[in-house]
Amino acid sequence: MEHLSLDKIIRFISFDEINDENLRLASEVNLHMIECSRCRNKVLSIQNTLEHLLSYSGVKGVDVSNIIIDEDIRSELDNFYGKKD
Repeated sequence: MEHLSLDKIIRFISFDEINDENLRLASEVNLHMIECSRCRNKVLSIQNTLEHLLSYSGVKGVDVSNIIIDEDIRSELDNFYGKKD
């Protein structure tokens, strides 16, 4: 089974518009997570990490849909989660 890429997970947890592309992505990711506990845990872990990091700002109800993760952080996340596959 091919696991979800970090890019796909980030696009899934951050989309802020309902359109055909995002609906296909949501369907694909959700169907995969039903069958794959490893990817389900990755998605939850990334969501929890973002929420935890944003909680330090002291701002409540922060909209994370437009957050862009820079290449250094994306690379570190790829390395971290890639080693668990």
